[in-house]
Amino acid sequence: EWFEELLAQNLKPDSVSYTTLMEAHARGGHMASAERYFDQIQSFLGLRQPSLESYSAIINGHARLGNLDSAAKWFGDMERNGLTATVVQFNQLLRACAESATDERQA
Repeated sequence: EWFEELLAQNLKPDSVSYTTLMEAHARGGHMASAERYFDQIQSFLGLRQPSLESYSAIINGHARLGNLDSAAKWFGDMERNGLTATVVQFNQLLRACAESATDERQA
């Protein structure tokens, strides 16, 4: 809703706006929307590549949901695009492993 208001007022969102949207959608478990905003960073803002923070939002969202394969895929994409992982992204992968193992034990 607020994002649409920003656009309606002819204000141009920046990478921080998009990363915040991705984090909000990811925290709510709406990974398809979070990934859609990730894709818009490049097309709408004309950036060559999203930031490390943008990748983190997506990796962390998948980690929270226990989607280890998806978190690992995004981590690999991040590295292939020339970004160097920090302890934050490695911790997110570890969380994905832990959440994935918890899901398997509950099944």
